[in-house]
Amino acid sequence: MEVPMLKSKRHLAHFDALEHKLLLSEVIAHAVTTRHHDLAKRFVLTGSISGLPSGNPGVAGYTETSFPISGHAGSMGTVTGSFKLANSFIPIGKLPNLAGASLSLANTKGTVELSIGQAKDHKYKFSIISGTHKFAKASGSGTMTISSTRSSLDLVVKLKSTLTEKT
Repeated sequence: MEVPMLKSKRHLAHFDALEHKLLLSEVIAHAVTTRHHDLAKRFVLTGSISGLPSGNPGVAGYTETSFPISGHAGSMGTVTGSFKLANSFIPIGKLPNLAGASLSLANTKGTVELSIGQAKDHKYKFSIISGTHKFAKASGSGTMTISSTRSSLDLVVKLKSTLTEKT
């Protein structure tokens, strides 16, 4: 039996110049999106700060307009700052009312200013209203709780970000 011969031409694989350009553009596009993704990092304020109000004593309590704090606040790291109270009277044996207050947090990388809303059982809502330097684009909101312990005179404020935006 005789095997028939095929009469077809075989083509070798080769790259067209257009394919090289497409490949290069895909590599560049991937590099740009990766770099953009690395620059956009979430800003989180979950942490704990503490401070001690000490104001002018009165019969039923004392008056304090601001007091210093320090601690750790998530993306910011170690911070110092101060509360500026809207309600300056603090009754004896009670926690300060932080509703309407502002909280400034700062470190060597920049500052963040928080606005504090009304409370239920010493649990407040806060919003980031501004930032400087590295934190200039910081935005978001969260909750904070204030408490005190018998072992320390300092008030402890726990911050928890519930909504954070990219910086």
